[in-house]
Amino acid sequence: LFVRVDIHQGHVGYFRRTHVDHRRRLATLLIYFSDSEETGREGGDLVLHRTHLRVIRPPAVRIRPRRNLMAGFACSPVSYHSVPPIEAHSSPRNFVQIQLSSTVDAWVR
Repeated sequence: LFVRVDIHQGHVGYFRRTHVDHRRRLATLLIYFSDSEETGREGGDLVLHRTHLRVIRPPAVRIRPRRNLMAGFACSPVSYHSVPPIEAHSSPRNFVQIQLSSTVDAWVR
């Protein structure tokens, strides 16, 4: 197992389609350094989706970035998540992404 740390910045247009992470990833943690409410940012929330028999359902949880908030989730074949596009903001979406990964596939397709 190993840990990877990435520093990110999301500007207007940043988004992530609904997806699952690579089969070698076991867990993802996001630490936010900017606050959507304070800056008036539209979009950029972390959305965790419900699934049933691998069919994606409506969002189960929507996490609005706040300064010093850490959000984490386990990665699996059904841990679908997305980020709606950032449409307007007064500052970027600053965050660190920490990933616990394996050197081999940790879960099956």
